[in-house]
Amino acid sequence: MPIRLVDGAMNLVRMLNSREEFYSLLDEIEEFYGHPENLDGAEDSGGADYGEGYFKRWKQEFTDWHVGHAESLRSRTGCRSALDAGCGVGNILRGLLRIGVDAWGLDISRYVVESCDPEIRGRVLWGDLSKAGTLPTKTYDLVVCYDTVEHAPDPEAVVGNLCRLAGKWIHVKAPDIRGLNQEESRRFDPGHITGRSVRWWVEQFELNGFNLIMDERFTWLKWDPEYALAPVGAPDLHGLFRRRIIYG
Repeated sequence: MPIRLVDGAMNLVRMLNSREEFYSLLDEIEEFYGHPENLDGAEDSGGADYGEGYFKRWKQEFTDWHVGHAESLRSRTGCRSALDAGCGVGNILRGLLRIGVDAWGLDISRYVVESCDPEIRGRVLWGDLSKAGTLPTKTYDLVVCYDTVEHAPDPEAVVGNLCRLAGKWIHVKAPDIRGLNQEESRRFDPGHITGRSVRWWVEQFELNGFNLIMDERFTWLKWDPEYALAPVGAPDLHGLFRRRIIYG
């Protein structure tokens, strides 16, 4: 099954029909970027910077889209339990609960934990994805993690922890922010501290036992120059990963 390469307006650009073609495109992107250095986030806010002001700026209203997205995820993965890692105000979490999934949220923001919508209060846990000791000890059929990994220091630990929490499936949105004008990027969102290539994110999940699924609905590359606030644009991975089954 192919995956999509789309532009920032979500218009179809072309289909990628194999893993070889996908990796070839990642090489092209890296060449276009000029192989920028990794960004290692040295700042660990512990949630202090993710308070009321931050979430008022980024807050999105809960809509039928969130329920529809949850239904799509359940249909694709068969999940009965789920964790939204970096859930923010919890719209995906609410969508999953509405369709009967035993869903939980996790966030580093104590403001979110204490002030989330009453529908999900008590289901949003505090935790730091870069610190295993702060995370749940159970696993979930599905872990979703959107617009979070670029906020967390120690990305190797973050990927490892996400993979430990996921029993079967991971759906992650991981942007490559290395090629951005960092001053402009931090002005856009001061929490953007960690940058890796799309290839790096894919390989890290696969090193931790999860294979990227070529799926035109749930895996694609989004090329988004508007989001980037920089001439080179920003490739954005939406990746569906499935745990490898080991026989014998």
